Amino acid sequence: MSAWILDSLGPERLEGARTEVSRRLLREALATGSREGAITDQDLRFVADGLELAVLDAMDQEDGLDTMRRAAADAFAILRVIARPADPQDNATHCLRLACLAVLGERGADAERILRESPWRALPLTSDSWIERVLAAISDAWLRVLRKDGWRDLEEAQQRVLDLRRAQQEHEARYLATRNSSARTDAWELVCLYHLAKAAEILTIYTTQGEVDGGFDVREQLGGQFDRALTACERAELLELHTLTRLLRRTAAQMVDNSIWTVTRAVNSRVSRFVEEVVGHGRGQRHGRPIFEMLPPQRRTLASASITPDSPTKPRP
Repeated sequence: MSAWILDSLGPERLEGARTEVSRRLLREALATGSREGAITDQDLRFVADGLELAVLDAMDQEDGLDTMRRAAADAFAILRVIARPADPQDNATHCLRLACLAVLGERGADAERILRESPWRALPLTSDSWIERVLAAISDAWLRVLRKDGWRDLEEAQQRVLDLRRAQQEHEARYLATRNSSARTDAWELVCLYHLAKAAEILTIYTTQGEVDGGFDVREQLGGQFDRALTACERAELLELHTLTRLLRRTAAQMVDNSIWTVTRAVNSRVSRFVEEVVGHGRGQRHGRPIFEMLPPQRRTLASASITPDSPTKPRP
């Protein structure tokens, strides 16, 4: 199906979108000219949506990895040059999609830089509306996990989840009591969002510690949270949230694969100790920039190296 989606967009439209992206990036670098050219933001958004649909389909296919990566990279390139929505929550969702597609298209480092240079709008983290507060906290937490701008981002991501837990008893019941006929759907929406919050927390802990509650089964823990989130979306027929949840699920799995802990764990204990020092570098410092992930070339190099775990060092001649 993903091939059919790409064919329906057409090679001319795809190539036109790529050309427009290059033109906008050049003008941005030179600080000249307007953002829009012959192809408008609306046209580019249509192409990006089609590419994202191809990504969602390809990620479920055994032989769809290359298609997913190419489509994700193209969709990310488009989303980075079109205007972000003015509404804070819509703006954050746009940034979430951009960052997820970047990770899946092996452009995660570019997304981190973009989110550092052009952060998402301030979100209503203390809104009187419980659903607004939940959406804001979860969006902010996931964006910080994806940006990983030092320890502060990851610590604040965990804090967003903790703050939600503390406020839940006070605000949740009152919110649902006012929903009347939509209470069932709204309750399932909250269930989905709570599981996304827990998934963000698990991913944050693994990124910083290389384990979760003393275990290395992070994929299983994340899978359980996303399974429950998707079930909640299906029961409430929350199509947009279902799509975003699937995107976050595949992105989280890729981030685990990219993690310096995952990549180096199969080498030996000396490397693991070195990784602990590298990741811990700068902790407690406001501007510390530790290494949390390996770049694609680094991952491929380590994957191709024939190193036996804890193999003894060969004596030098």
